[in-house]
Amino acid sequence: MKKAANEEMNSIENINDKEAVIDIDFDLMSGVEFEEFLGEKFREKGYRVQYTPTTGDQGADLIITKKGIKTVVQAKCYSNPVGNKAVQEVIAAKTFYDANKAMVITNNSFTNAAIELAKGTGVTLWNGEDLKRLYR
Repeated sequence: MKKAANEEMNSIENINDKEAVIDIDFDLMSGVEFEEFLGEKFREKGYRVQYTPTTGDQGADLIITKKGIKTVVQAKCYSNPVGNKAVQEVIAAKTFYDANKAMVITNNSFTNAAIELAKGTGVTLWNGEDLKRLYR
């Protein structure tokens, strides 16, 4: 998964610097703070960021767009691994918001079932380790 995550990070407009390391305790953030943090970082990387409603978001917390490529993002600030449900939700969001790509970002890790579903459906997964390398 590590290799696939790194390749996908590069394919989403090279928004990461693989050498960058971040020292933020995501575990102390609320879900909304995590979404806002991600939105701010995507904005810094040149993305247009749209936040979806807190409830009734149809499976996406953020919609990011750059160079005509629209990506729906499900943000999960969890103390446990993220399961299938988040991947299923972002798949639905991709269709609902007519997006080109879908991704789930967490401060934690993913269950094997979530990883398997993401691989089979083209959903990008970024875990806590990916985030630590993502932003300066």
